[in-house]
Amino acid sequence: MKHLLLVATFLLSVTLLSQNDSLIPNYNGTFYPSVLPAAKGVAMPFLVDQKYFSITGASVVDSAINYAGSHYHIHNYYLNPATNYYVASSQYSAYDISSFSTIWPTQCPNILYNSSDTSFNAQSDCVGYLTRLLSVTGNTTTTGNAYLNIINTVHAGNTSHFAAVGYVSTAYSFAVAFPTFSTSVSSGWQYVAGNIEDSAVNAYNHTIQSSLGTYNGLRKGSFAQSLPGDILAFGYSASSSSNGHVMVMEAPPQLLNADSLPNYFPAQTLAQGTTLLSTYHIYSVPVFDCSGQMAHFRDSRTLTSGIGHGKLLLLTALTDDAPMGFIFDTSQVTGTTLHYDTLGTSVYAISVGRFVTASTAGISQFLDNNSQISVYPNPAKESLTLTLSKGEGTNATIYIYDVFGKLIMQLPYSPPSEGQGEAIHVSDLAEGIYTISIINSLSVLTKKVIIVR
Repeated sequence: MKHLLLVATFLLSVTLLSQNDSLIPNYNGTFYPSVLPAAKGVAMPFLVDQKYFSITGASVVDSAINYAGSHYHIHNYYLNPATNYYVASSQYSAYDISSFSTIWPTQCPNILYNSSDTSFNAQSDCVGYLTRLLSVTGNTTTTGNAYLNIINTVHAGNTSHFAAVGYVSTAYSFAVAFPTFSTSVSSGWQYVAGNIEDSAVNAYNHTIQSSLGTYNGLRKGSFAQSLPGDILAFGYSASSSSNGHVMVMEAPPQLLNADSLPNYFPAQTLAQGTTLLSTYHIYSVPVFDCSGQMAHFRDSRTLTSGIGHGKLLLLTALTDDAPMGFIFDTSQVTGTTLHYDTLGTSVYAISVGRFVTASTAGISQFLDNNSQISVYPNPAKESLTLTLSKGEGTNATIYIYDVFGKLIMQLPYSPPSEGQGEAIHVSDLAEGIYTISIINSLSVLTKKVIIVR
């Protein structure tokens, strides 16, 4: 029997993740079933170059990848909209991206593969990366495509601004749009958690577009219920130098405590960090995004800016777990001083949105009849065996949450052989109801389990 350790609240370092697929076949034209695999797929060449991901048989030399006899050049740097930010529609045939013509009728973010010089290019910013990956999530229909769907959803609501088809929207637009969405949908965009300065947002929105209706975004707690593939968005105030930031969450947020928090702060700052724990929950959030060099804690962008991976810290309210602020990177930890941004100062909105597809529908609910997961015995006392249907466990991770949405345990799904189950020791868990989530690059499956004593 494999003993399941209590999940560590701090991940020790960036881990090389082995990928079984080849180096992004059909990179410019690939569509993905949900947001997380799209985020990984679009980011893959750059994360391999940064050695956050690895591909069997591929070697990294400076800003290039050698694989299967080919030499791939990697051009990756953070760029606000300027020259080379977009690829014009007149160049679509050269990049073989005609499939994007309904989504990007005029111009496409320049995160594309150029076959003429075997180069992967990312000359973009956070929303360029996000909208590029959302545009290849689902299909090309207005309801099935993640980017077309959010454009139409926001425009139909008419309470906040969003760019038209063919243009990259702003991080601010994402952050203030999510709190206006339904918290429960069968498909499309769902509001997961968030917090907004509604009166400030309403006033600022009308400076952008005077014809908008009254802003109707709401506060929503339970940030711990966020899942891999969810979009975390910050919307800054009108006086800020930038209007926000957007990221794709790689894994569920990890709640930090007095033991795990020191891993992020130097010793001289620890006292202030510990004091902060009495005011907020503090979560470590691993994300994919496009940002500056060393943009976050444990950042993969050690040599360049652009698309990469890192961790930021999110502050939530002790009462309802609603987002309240964030610590973006190590620059906010200096000497004995700990800086953090909070809602209502330079921040108008912090929110989380989820694009619900066939493979992600219902993941925030307790499911007793998920036929793809077998848990025996249930209720369980000392141990249980978890078995997935064939193929669902490929490169999967098991997450176990308590009834409050707190992550309790984590381990890879690695049964001895196909058809056999994963043995999990649960004698250390208190009596109660828990949710097991099985997450791989294509889907999220959930199951309720009851622990008895």
